Amino acid sequence: MKDTDQKINRTYDDWQRLMHDMNNHLLCLKGLAALNDCHGVQDYLATLTDQLRQTAYQRYTGAVVADILLNEKLALANEKNIECDIYTDGSDLTFIEDFDLTVILGNLLDNALEASAISYDKSLVVDIYTDRQTQLVIRVANSCDQAPQWQQEQLLTTKADKNHHGLGLKNVRRALEAYDAVLTLQYSAEEKTFQTTIVFPLKTAHNQKI
Repeated sequence: MKDTDQKINRTYDDWQRLMHDMNNHLLCLKGLAALNDCHGVQDYLATLTDQLRQTAYQRYTGAVVADILLNEKLALANEKNIECDIYTDGSDLTFIEDFDLTVILGNLLDNALEASAISYDKSLVVDIYTDRQTQLVIRVANSCDQAPQWQQEQLLTTKADKNHHGLGLKNVRRALEAYDAVLTLQYSAEEKTFQTTIVFPLKTAHNQKI
């Protein structure tokens, strides 16, 4: 968790530094263009594009921790050639503590990336939205070629180290307890997809803010 937090903070800091200097970068490009220095413009644009790609930061929810995690995991998906789509409606996530949000989103996305990376379709979809103004929904669906194993409604890990693996979902469940949230897991053998859905009652957010 500590290494993840450090990487997240570093990504966000890099993005902020680049945005701070963007006006100066644009001034330099304008100056090179005024001098008709085509090669200079091309080289500068190539460097700037590379920096933007490395520090790309998209605002999905407005919650800094959630946005940084989504950006970081999207970058990992691209590296693994996983088609990743993220859909959000700007729902307020601030009622969820940053630490809990990191545990919840971090584990769900890590599990989804791991499964989709070894699947045929290599796809991942994240939905975060408010449903009927009464509940917040976080849904993560990924391609998964083999049906997971279950025991008493618990998902079993397929990894050899049973003692240390499989803790991700347990940590997620523990983090959700404070919010009266409901977690459901579903596998479709026909579509070869695994879906995790978390529903937060929005009255919880209201009660916590009082």
